[in-house]
Formats: sequence, structure tokens, C-alpha cells
Amino acid sequence: MALVKILRLLPIVSLAILNFSFSALPVNALAVDHDHMGRDLVYAHPGLAKRHKHGKHSKQCRPRPAQSSPAPPTQPSPPQNHVSPMPQTSPASQPPSQTTAAPSTPSSTPSSSPSPPPSPPSSPVGGRKVGLAWSNNEQPALNHFVTSHTNIIFNWQLQKYATNDVNLADYPSLSFVPTVHGRDNVGSIASTLVPGYASYVRTFNEPEIPSQANMSPQEAYSLWMQYINALSHQGYQLLAPSVTTGSAGFNWLQQFLNLCKSGGCHIDKMDLHYYGTQASDFTSAADRFYSTFNLPTWFTEIGCHDYSQPGAGVQCNQQTFDAFFPAVISYCENTAHVEVYAWFGMFRADEMPNNVGPVNSMITCSNEGNPSTCYPNSLGYRYLNP
Repeated sequence: MALVKILRLLPIVSLAILNFSFSALPVNALAVDHDHMGRDLVYAHPGLAKRHKHGKHSKQCRPRPAQSSPAPPTQPSPPQNHVSPMPQTSPASQPPSQTTAAPSTPSSTPSSSPSPPPSPPSSPVGGRKVGLAWSNNEQPALNHFVTSHTNIIFNWQLQKYATNDVNLADYPSLSFVPTVHGRDNVGSIASTLVPGYASYVRTFNEPEIPSQANMSPQEAYSLWMQYINALSHQGYQLLAPSVTTGSAGFNWLQQFLNLCKSGGCHIDKMDLHYYGTQASDFTSAADRFYSTFNLPTWFTEIGCHDYSQPGAGVQCNQQTFDAFFPAVISYCENTAHVEVYAWFGMFRADEMPNNVGPVNSMITCSNEGNPSTCYPNSLGYRYLNP
């Protein structure tokens, strides 16, 4: 009799086990980490756009400019041994107001500019100025991109590349430059940027842009003094927040440096991003920033692409690029206050993020699934050997 009861229970138990096996997992078990630090999403600032070219991240990393900010307050005199004083004379013409669509660059050369200091600095790395804005897609091919002209490499974050991807110790001529991208990673500075980890630090990526670091000069100054300024006593040279060269970026940097001059920031260089299609606009922007702020210049993003129009911007065709590229490279190589420049193009043509035109691409691969088959294309060789 007992055996009969047991046999009658077996179907009920089996159904209970089957129902449990097909129950939904908890939400947390299905969550996907979309943080920039995720290995599959690449290490670089533009990495998300590369992996999600047509998804929700496709326009996140290329900046959308804010409206021009009001004129900055009168500049106080700086404390000794900190940020250099800025001339009070300004160029006759200002860059046009930016739209919320994308960063713009000065549309005309100022009719007059203050004279630069008589003895501008030289490149900090023996005359080598070519930088590698390098993501995390083609690491095994890095040795093909290191030349006698390359000097720095960066990936828009604090951490270096994973050693199983590339060991930077194998490339002693390259100096890795960590980036304090925004407020979210300032808490990792103390544990990561220890003495000897690097020589330079980039800070706050496009803080005037809502989709980027998105912070006021006042917040940036507060975070700088709390987390960054002391790095100057540990052997680091500090770059001012990376701004775009339009009016919003210019005004933001001016206000930030005003706060720094009265508050005791230690700043060694400025870090600029330029996107446009006219070499004359690039040189005007570079001259304007330098004549105003008197700081050595790093251009850590340059691309031939016009974001001043609504939508995706105006693509740079080959004819425009062929006029723009050599003129910009020549200016950077022959202008003493430009210490470093990095083209926004160390990507395959199909990887180019944030709608930046593929004409800027500098990498080609015979087998896209095998990074070791990637080499500089013809533009890449021109860039790496100016």
C-alpha cells in the first residue's frame, strides 16, 4: 500500500522540479556591465561607440557642445610658482556660438592677438610629438605603430592596458598617460597614481560637454584641489582639463584657470580637442589658446570632421582631408608650444566612433578577427612618420 502511495506522488514531485528548473533568474543575474572599464567594451574613451556603433552609445563619446557661457570674471593676480598669468588683451574676434549639436571651432582668424612669450617651451620628449590615442582592439599590433616620432599613449582612463593584451614595458619609448576622465574615477586616483606609475596626468574629459565630464569650473576646481593637485609633489606633470576649442571650451577653461590662479592649483600644460575641416581654423584656435593662457599645448584629439552642423555633422571628404591633414601636422611639428598631438584615428575605418568620418582611419587589418594582422594604412604611416 505504501508503495502505491509513493508511486502516486512521483508525478507531482517531478512537475515541481521541472517548474523550478525553468523559473526566471533574478534580475541581477542578467545584468550587463556597461561601464567604460568593461573588457569587452574596450578601454578607450571612444570604445563604447566602437562596440555600439548603431546603439545607444553611438553618440555618447563624441562631445555635444553646450551654449557659449558668459564672459569670465576679471582675472586676479596668480600666486607665485603656479599657473602663468594670462594677458588681459583678447583677440578681436571670438569663435561663433556653439549649438547643442556638436563642438564648433573658431570660424575666423582673429584680427589681432597678443604676442606669445619670447621663449616657448620645447617638446618634453626629445622632439618626438606624435601621440597614440589607442583603444583596446588591436593591441597585438602595437609594435607596428611605434616609431622614432611616437612618444605618448593613452586610453582615456587611469588604468594601463591589460598585460595579456600589451605589456607597455616592451615599449620603453612610449609614455603612458593616465586620464582622470571625470568625477566618477577621482576616488581611484590615490590607489592608482602612485609615484612612478606615470609622468603626466590628463584630467576631466571635455567638462563643458553634457555627455562628457559635464562639470562646472567650480566643481572641477574643488575636485582638482581635493584629489589632483597633490600629484605635482609626486613627480607628475598635470594637464588642465581637456576642453574643446570652441567658445564654450575657451570660456570654461578661462574660468577654471581664474579659480586656480587665486586658489593655488599647480598646472603644467593645457589639453585641447579640435574637430573641424579647415586648417586655418585649427591654427587660429591653437594660437588663441596659447596667446591667452601661456601654457604648453597638448592636442590629444584632432579629427577632420565638422560637428558645427545639426545632426551627424558634415563628413570630411578625401579632398578636404588632403588639404587639412598635412597643414595641421606641419603646424604641430613646427610650433614650439605644441608639445604633443594625437589624431583621432587609431581605429579601423569600420570602427571610427561617434560619426567621425572614416577618412581619418589609420589602421587596416587583413583579418579583422585577428588583431595581429593589423598594420598602419597609408595615412597611418604618414602620421607616424611626419
